[in-house]
Parts: sequence; structure tokens; C-alpha cells
Amino acid sequence: MELGYLSNQQDELQTWIEFFQTTYYQEKCKKLAIPLLKKEDGNYYYQFNFDDEEGDRDILTTEGFYKVRSLIRQEEKDRREIYGFWASAITGIIGGLIGFLTIIRMKF
Repeated sequence: MELGYLSNQQDELQTWIEFFQTTYYQEKCKKLAIPLLKKEDGNYYYQFNFDDEEGDRDILTTEGFYKVRSLIRQEEKDRREIYGFWASAITGIIGGLIGFLTIIRMKF
């Protein structure tokens, strides 16, 4: 009897953890302007009721977590590449100007 209760508590705790992870990834998607996964597009969500006033809550499945993480990683990679391009371009321009000014000073 007590083992069944503990198992039920553990399952509910794991579901709470998944719910908070889902909330975290939804907020991160909003911050990065990534469209959220739709419930109709696949097995990305399941519903769970924690027996509170909120009712059923949508929680990402393992497949949903995998898809959201890959979308977030791709968006962050794209943003890093943009910053990397501009940083390299600005460094190159500054280096060229320094070299040009050095050549001009040597001639005079």
C-alpha cells in the first residue's frame, strides 16, 4: 500500500517537473520568436490534471521536448552566425584601416 502511494507521488512529481520544463521552453520560444508547436501537428503534448483549479494542462512529451530543443538550438545558432559575421567584418575593416594608415605614414 505504501509503495503504491510513493510510486504515485513520484509520478506526480515527475509530471510537475515536465510541466515546469514545458513552461520554460514555451517562454524561451516566445523570447526567440519561435512559433510554438501545435497540438494537432503530432504527439507533442499530453494533458494532465493536477486536481487544482487550473484544470487540464498541456505538457510536452519526449518527442515534443526533442522538437522544441532542436528548434531553439537552430535559432540560437542562426543568431550567433549573424553576430559572428558582423564581428569578423568589423575586425577586418579595422585591420585594413590600420594597415592603410601605416602605409601612408611610412611614405611621408
